[in-house]
Amino acid sequence: MNQMLGRTTYLGQSDYSWLGTANSKVLGFDSGELDVGLFRDAGLSPHEVILSGTPVGRVTRGGRLGPFDPEASDGREVLFGFVRGDEHVRGRDRARCEVLVRGPVRADRLRVPVPAGSFEGTGLVAVRDV
Repeated sequence: MNQMLGRTTYLGQSDYSWLGTANSKVLGFDSGELDVGLFRDAGLSPHEVILSGTPVGRVTRGGRLGPFDPEASDGREVLFGFVRGDEHVRGRDRARCEVLVRGPVRADRLRVPVPAGSFEGTGLVAVRDV
């Protein structure tokens, strides 16, 4: 376990098979703050873990990240990116995380499906497994 700046990351548990490449030179990351309550409401953290590869959108009001939802009207209908590693959020209302915002994503390996059109206008590219 690595603790820095109030953030806990558990190393070695995340499934990165959804990443379209292992070449870190073509991947771009941004940081953000997860609104854990939005994930609980959507049923996406049943074990108090927001899994690597979970798609997120940025809530217009406040700028926190919540689960991507094409039917939302609070900003989360626009794909912002994908949570980089498993985030253990038990007992927390918010959590800092890194988000993949640029690079290839194996859409068929995502735990939460994302419509193909959602990638338009982002730095993300949906690729098929080869």
